[in-house]
This record gives sequence, C-alpha cells and structure tokens, in this order.
Amino acid sequence: MRIAFALALSLAAAACGGDSSSTPDAAGSSIDAKPADVEVVSCTGVTPAQTITVTAVPFAYSPASATINVGDVVHFQVGASHPTASGANATADGKWNVAADGCLKFTKAGTYPYFCVAHGFTGTLTVQ
Repeated sequence: MRIAFALALSLAAAACGGDSSSTPDAAGSSIDAKPADVEVVSCTGVTPAQTITVTAVPFAYSPASATINVGDVVHFQVGASHPTASGANATADGKWNVAADGCLKFTKAGTYPYFCVAHGFTGTLTVQ
C-alpha cells in the first residue's frame, strides 16, 4: 500500500512538472512557457520592447500585431478575464500562456500567433 501511494505521488508530481516553467505574476496568476522558445521573466525592473493590452470594445489586443527582436521582453497586461495562449485558429500550441499579467522573453525567431482563450480574438508577434 505504501509503495502504491509513493508511486502515485511521484507520477502526479511528474505530470505537473513537464518541460515548462511557471511563475506567479503580480496578481498571483501564473504564466507558463516552454524554455526553448520563450522564457518567463519578472516584469519588475524590465523595460519591455512591447506591451500588449486588451481593448474593451470591441475586444481586441492592442496592438494586434508587433515585431520584436530575439531576446526582447513582451509585457502582457491582459487581465484575468482574457487568459492568453499561444497558437493559431484558437488552438493552443503549448508554447506559452499568460493567465492575467506577465512578461515573456522571446528567445527564438519566428511567428507567434496567440489568442484570448475566453473570447477568441487574436494577435501575432513576429520575432526576428
């Protein structure tokens, strides 16, 4: 019985670990990112290359698209009612997500589409 409990506990811990990092933001939400493409960084003391917010009417990201350089930090200030995930066509690709507010450092060139999980509006980051 003891071995079965220990095995179940270690499997649960492994399932929660994965290959992403998770950091609580200022509001206590968490932001996650796969380290190969994006790093979670503290927003404290950072001057972001871009700040992305959500406009109220109509719901949209502002700006809806942006171009940044590899190594730049983007501050997502999307609020708890607009959790944001990376991916196209409202399908998360698992590269990163922001629950409410957080900073991400993009470490790999490419195009990063993202969307509001709750409402479906979209945005795109191009990292060069």
